[in-house]
Amino acid sequence: MQGRQLKRISHPEAAPAPALLTLEAGTTVPVEVRRLARARRLRLSFRPERGFLLTCPTGTPKAAITLALEQAGPWLRRVWTRHLLEAAPELPRHLHLPAARGTWRVDYQARRNRLSADLLEIAAYSDPKRALTGLRALLRRLAKLTLLPRATQLARQHGFVFTGLSCGLQRSRWGSCSSRGVIRLNSVLLFVEPALVDHVLLHELAHTRHLDHSPAFRRLMRELDADDEAHQRALGDAWRDLPTWWWHGGCLPSEPQ
Repeated sequence: MQGRQLKRISHPEAAPAPALLTLEAGTTVPVEVRRLARARRLRLSFRPERGFLLTCPTGTPKAAITLALEQAGPWLRRVWTRHLLEAAPELPRHLHLPAARGTWRVDYQARRNRLSADLLEIAAYSDPKRALTGLRALLRRLAKLTLLPRATQLARQHGFVFTGLSCGLQRSRWGSCSSRGVIRLNSVLLFVEPALVDHVLLHELAHTRHLDHSPAFRRLMRELDADDEAHQRALGDAWRDLPTWWWHGGCLPSEPQ
């Protein structure tokens, strides 16, 4: 086999999620690796609602897992391509965004991209890719309008200082914090319940004091969030509940707006 077919993109402790593997042709697929004591061998399966699952015996070396996924590359690509063709979702006409505490109507027939109080206007020109690009861009803008004030409020409440905040389209993490105190959040947090959003914000604010996940960091998180561990688990489930079109696109709504 020529070269490496895929690479693993890691994700932080606070945001467990399926690994995202990039195949030779640039296709990105979600693969969850699960180690089980009762497993006798490596087994790769696919579930439309959650992606690929690789189960393996406890103690399986990472090198063996990587090799198995590399060898399965053609099959992964073939199954995922067929899945997208069969299950391409419609892009939404309405978006309920728990973090922003509101619902927005989406108009794909606008003359330019514009965000208003209850409407996302997108100049799609009948092009699904253009529609998705415009929708993501507006949601990035809305994410910053939503998350920056809340981060500022929590920072003041708990005595943190951060130097900047931006919102992006990360594929494998909810957020990050640099050594300079710059926080970068995932715009997909708009789809997450406010309590979990606060947990992510507190997690990144805590990194302005402790850049690692040391015992001191964990103690601080328990002080900031009494439900720290429960929220970590809930965030793992939240990844799986995100709309499919966010990651892989979809078709334009078939009915008139």
